[in-house]
Amino acid sequence: MIIRMYRYCLLNALAALCTFPLLKADPLPYTYSGNTTGAPTYTSHQGFTGPYTTFEFTVTQTAIYGFEQNDTGFSPVESLYKISFDPASPGTNLMDERNGPGGDSTSPLSEQLMAGTVYILVNSGTDPTQFGAFTETITGPVDARLTPVGAVPEPTGVFLFATVVAASSLLMKRKQGRAVRPR
Repeated sequence: MIIRMYRYCLLNALAALCTFPLLKADPLPYTYSGNTTGAPTYTSHQGFTGPYTTFEFTVTQTAIYGFEQNDTGFSPVESLYKISFDPASPGTNLMDERNGPGGDSTSPLSEQLMAGTVYILVNSGTDPTQFGAFTETITGPVDARLTPVGAVPEPTGVFLFATVVAASSLLMKRKQGRAVRPR
């Protein structure tokens, strides 16, 4: 009985380990597009009130990363938060905030990020009339990778997980079938 329990636990642990690397990490530079048109508004730590979007991510390597918002038809604000973002409390967990191209900032946003920590990048306008499409580029070490939080699992990882679950189910059924057979 103890051996069966041990095998069952071992198979479940293997299945759990297979789910861990399911999220695909993308090499840097990482570029994504967004749009603040029709988005909710918040007041940034600098006092700008405008529509905003958020992008949550983690990185694989502790290093300095750069953030640059491009292709905007509006005056952008970039705000970087660590762990969580609450639009009602814009100073909580804020790491840095920059008023982008044409604004009061002469250098792009850059910060030291810790591997495995969740970060939230908030892109917004400087007032309610400043909104639209934008492209954000995140740069860092050549060998670092970025994983969007809530990313879709890689098909290979899903297949591996399904195979382990199916094999463990089959093994358990075979072992239960042997246990109830009369001799």
